[in-house]
Amino acid sequence: MQKNIYILSAPIQTGKTTSIINWSKDNKEITGIVQPIVDGRRHIIDLASNESRPLEADESAENIVRVGNFVFSKATFEWAKVVLLHAMKEESEWLVVDEVGKLELAGKGLEPAVNYTINEYKLHRSGNLIIVVRDYLLDNVKDRYNLHDDNSKVIKSINEI
Repeated sequence: MQKNIYILSAPIQTGKTTSIINWSKDNKEITGIVQPIVDGRRHIIDLASNESRPLEADESAENIVRVGNFVFSKATFEWAKVVLLHAMKEESEWLVVDEVGKLELAGKGLEPAVNYTINEYKLHRSGNLIIVVRDYLLDNVKDRYNLHDDNSKVIKSINEI
């Protein structure tokens, strides 16, 4: 079986998201989401439409989820899940999920959309899936989503594709 799932894994703050944004500019065959820091706060951007929504929320906001010192908007996660599922219908050459982290490992955040997307690519999707994962979570993500060497390839840079 052809490996069409790539796991971009590197340490925190090493340019994973920025490299994907630069790589995907002006390419209509790349869809999905990225989570850059804009004006000091994490956002989610739809790569197809370039629409951006703030992911980090204020402590006083309603409908939030906490991870460590961070407070995130559940509404933005819900929007991002819809973006991912819509991108699946587009059947582009590349679909990006930036990023799969602690929330997803706990069944929150972008779940269940991430699990569905990965399973579709493992079982019957053509095209390519790129999942962004912090290096210290790589083994947990591989185990959680059954992403082992026979069905995925770990890369440290987008240039390895």
